[in-house]
Amino acid sequence: MESPAARPYGEALLALALEKGTLTSWTATMQKLLPTLTEDVLFWLRNPTFPEGAKNALLHQLAGNPDDPLLRNFFALVVARGRAGQLPDMIRRFLRLAKEKEGLVEVTVEVAAPLDEEKRAEVREAAGRLLGRPAQKVLLSWRVRPELLGGLRLRVEDRTYDASLRGRLQHMKRVLTQKNGRG
Repeated sequence: MESPAARPYGEALLALALEKGTLTSWTATMQKLLPTLTEDVLFWLRNPTFPEGAKNALLHQLAGNPDDPLLRNFFALVVARGRAGQLPDMIRRFLRLAKEKEGLVEVTVEVAAPLDEEKRAEVREAAGRLLGRPAQKVLLSWRVRPELLGGLRLRVEDRTYDASLRGRLQHMKRVLTQKNGRG
């Protein structure tokens, strides 16, 4: 569940990035920083006995020592307000908003077995058509799920498009069970 601070901080960061024309560089910095914010790092960022200066230095180092003073001020503000432990949620919100602003959509593709590059390109094209977006605006992440038996399943935000063999078999089972229950 997203922390309450994620929305206002993420939105403020996006607005500032758009105003200053730094969306691309800030997005790259945040994408680099996010995976480094492990539970061990967050322990120190949340720890009130760990000095603010050390927290700021840690964040700057993990973010690749950004030269942008506004970004460094953002980190200092988050630390000063005791919100450094909520930074992952803020970053995820910022990245989600940045992708929306650029017209990008994230799609998780679940397949029964790995696909070659040609098939992956076909899935990207099909997902683009399904979502009404150019294929280059569709960001795919892949998961192999052998229990699907065949076909694939697309997950986009809170929607699921199931074209798997398992999904079709389950649908058939529901239809047959309903008909047998009536007659």
